[in-house]
Amino acid sequence: MTDNEIWRTYNERTKNAPPRPMLLKALALFGDFTGRAIDIGSGAGNDSLHLCSKGWEVLAVDQNPSGFELIREKLSPEQLNQFSSLEVSFEELQTLPHCDLVNANFSVPFCHPSCFSNVLRTILGAISENGRFAGNFFGKNDGWATNEQMTFCSIDEIKNYFSEFEIEFIEEKEFDGKNALGSDKHWDIKQIVAKKISNRII
Repeated sequence: MTDNEIWRTYNERTKNAPPRPMLLKALALFGDFTGRAIDIGSGAGNDSLHLCSKGWEVLAVDQNPSGFELIREKLSPEQLNQFSSLEVSFEELQTLPHCDLVNANFSVPFCHPSCFSNVLRTILGAISENGRFAGNFFGKNDGWATNEQMTFCSIDEIKNYFSEFEIEFIEEKEFDGKNALGSDKHWDIKQIVAKKISNRII
C-alpha cells in the first residue's frame, strides 16, 4: 500500500475510537474555558469531534484529507461553523494561527528528523500564553525506532523542548501490543500535557 492508502485505512479503522487521554486531561485543566484548538495529525477526527462537541473552534491539520470528510459527516450544522481543515505535510508546515490548545496525539513522531525541531517550534509557537499542548512522542525504545523517516525522543529531550512551559502531566509507558492495523508492536510512548508560561520559544 502507498502511504496515502495506509493512512486512509488507518482512518477507517479508528473512526469510532474515543478521544485520546491527553486531550481529556488538558480539557479538564481548562475547566469551562473554550477557545481555538489545533488538532495536529487529526486522522479520523475523533479528537476534533470531541473538541467541537465541547464548544471549541477547531482547525484539523493532516497530510491525508480522508479524515476531514469523516469529521464533517458527524458534525451538526452549527458545529460545522466551528470546524476548518488544513491539508499539509510536516515538511510543508511553516506557520499556524494562534491557538489556546494544540492537540498532537500519535502525530509528531512521524515528522522527519531533518525538520522535526522546526516543526515543533512552529507548533509550540502557535500556542498563546496560558494555552496548552496535549499529546505524545515516541521514545527511543519504540518498535519503530529503526525507521529513519520518523523522530524518537528521550524524556529529557522532550522536557527541553518544553522549557517555556509548565509541565502539568508527563508519563512514560512501554509495553507490547498492536498497532491500529493489527500488527504486533513494542510501544515506547511519552505522554505530556503542558501549559505555556512564556511566548519565547527557542
